[in-house]
Amino acid sequence: MKRLNPYKFLIFSISILSCSFVFGQFPLTTKIGNVSGNISERDTSTKDTSKSTPKKTKAKYYPLKQNSEKLWNQIDSLNFADSTASEYHWYTINQRSKMPISDLGIPSSPSKELFLKPEFQSLNSGISIHKSNNLTPSNFYFNKVGQPFTEFRYVQGDGLFIGLEALHTQNFSKTWNATINYRTLSNEALYSGSNQDNLSRNLGIGSNFESQNKKYIQQIIFTWNRYKRVENGGNNADSLFYGPPGAQGDGFGLRKFGFYNPSLLSAKSINNYLTHSFKHKYYFDSSYKFSLFQEFIIDRVNYYYSDLTRDSIFYGKEFNYDSLEVNDSSSWNKFSHQLGVGYNLKGIKLNLGYIYEQMTYSYVSNSLLRFENKYINHGIKLDISKKISGWQLFSKNEFYLSGFSKNNYSINVFLDKKIDSTSKIGLTAISNNQNWNIFQSYFKSNHFNFQDNNSRNPMKHTDFGLEYSKIFKNVQLNLTTNGGFIVNPILILEDLQPVNSSSFIYGKLGFDINIKLKSFNLYTNLYFQKYNSKEIDNFGLPLFYSKFGLYYQRNMFSGSLFFKSGFEGFYTSKYQGIQFQPDLPTFSINRQIILGNYPIFDFFVSGQIKTVNIFLKFEHLNEWYIIPNVNERLEDVYKYPIQPFRFRFGFVWKFWN
Repeated sequence: MKRLNPYKFLIFSISILSCSFVFGQFPLTTKIGNVSGNISERDTSTKDTSKSTPKKTKAKYYPLKQNSEKLWNQIDSLNFADSTASEYHWYTINQRSKMPISDLGIPSSPSKELFLKPEFQSLNSGISIHKSNNLTPSNFYFNKVGQPFTEFRYVQGDGLFIGLEALHTQNFSKTWNATINYRTLSNEALYSGSNQDNLSRNLGIGSNFESQNKKYIQQIIFTWNRYKRVENGGNNADSLFYGPPGAQGDGFGLRKFGFYNPSLLSAKSINNYLTHSFKHKYYFDSSYKFSLFQEFIIDRVNYYYSDLTRDSIFYGKEFNYDSLEVNDSSSWNKFSHQLGVGYNLKGIKLNLGYIYEQMTYSYVSNSLLRFENKYINHGIKLDISKKISGWQLFSKNEFYLSGFSKNNYSINVFLDKKIDSTSKIGLTAISNNQNWNIFQSYFKSNHFNFQDNNSRNPMKHTDFGLEYSKIFKNVQLNLTTNGGFIVNPILILEDLQPVNSSSFIYGKLGFDINIKLKSFNLYTNLYFQKYNSKEIDNFGLPLFYSKFGLYYQRNMFSGSLFFKSGFEGFYTSKYQGIQFQPDLPTFSINRQIILGNYPIFDFFVSGQIKTVNIFLKFEHLNEWYIIPNVNERLEDVYKYPIQPFRFRFGFVWKFWN
């Protein structure tokens, strides 16, 4: 296979990019205190009405963002996107993440987070294998803008890789914001022989409204997530990268991946995640002491898996229904209704409500309904917030009294304080008691059947955390540390049956550092996590993860171009082998296989002209040389190779109307 000369292509690409920068003269200034070196931050929430200049709306690099949950609980979450490095060449959600994530070699494929965090969702279906990409009401952002704002992000690369993200937001009034966010990512690059296709689509539509007298507050959010995967049928790349020394001789000649022997040729899976939220609150008196609130949440998870040619080597010989093909469909539908009262007195805000939840699980095989079950929960919720000597206290709590989630509870306490204009500190305390989720307790398919939760112990998770952020003149620092213990943690091992493992304690430490030295920026994210799990070393998770980068940036061509170029690297230490089971939509841990311990280095060039960002990126440069004494399997997930060297290009285009 003829390879593209990366050095010649790099020179050609930079030349093309440089030529395009001569268009337009828009002075860009770099704010001294802004570590990222982006354009000076200016607000879009107001208009310039000065008589000395023509009336016009102020321009801004990016609108103010407000997390939906914090906004609803009236906690100040306004932040400038400019205050952190806006790396437009991070073309997927999981690569933007600071935390390690393993996937099946290609963006938009099922992924698993390689770190542990407290989670509580009561009637959780438990099969969200795209958490890093899901768009939900809890991670939805509203915006504060003085004029309509639209943004397009587009990326394309070899192997039919195409990504698009579109955002539009506008304020119909000072207290009414509407935002729509659409994302699509398609990748068919790595595998061949089975019409390989990996597609993800996410759509979120939200409205946040407050009446002029501030007595009525309303928030509506609709989100849809869809993922399609056609299983691998063969390896599509000849490369030094695929296979350790000795896979095909002792030399470093071109060779195919030695361990990769896929057998599924006609399997496909489709996942749909839908979450809709509607909540509102009304204050009865002008002093805003008494209020009534109501919340409706609809969740729907559909999973479909099929294979027209049953492979007994891959699936095994055990199956529930005598059929020559796999044709499964599982569906979880959940409805939640919360109704309660609020009371404000001397700065203390209390919200006490009743929770009603109903969930239905059904399983269909070969067009026949095989299994169906319904569950109902009753519980209470209590939210408390108060400002104490500069600290903002917020406590979010749920307690379940009957139903499938009986005795489940979630206690969350958050304390935040701005020490001064350049530093802040936050404290967290979380305690969850969580029964096995619906997926772990009841799942039926052609190949798996576990429907007994009588002898299973609930998982208890307690966590304490501290976060500190500080911006110096040329340094931005963020420190996070937390620790806790888990009683009866839940694992899925090689036999694919969920089990309780031994209890353990853990500790985690994270550093985010961004240093600006004139025209150079250096940043690194360092994370350590240690679990004293008995069954599996470090609970199957990496001990260390690092993301680091060094780039050069400056204004060029009389300020008409903001130029940035540099290197990035990612490294995850070794961890237990993770296997993906496509017909059982989950990951399991293989105690015999060790993965990780492999760095990836990238090079990028980007530039900004007016409101357009353009970038070129060369990924996995070290694929040209296999580094000795590191992971020779070259996999993030067992049997799925990491992506080889690739080239991407794209742009980000912002509009103010």
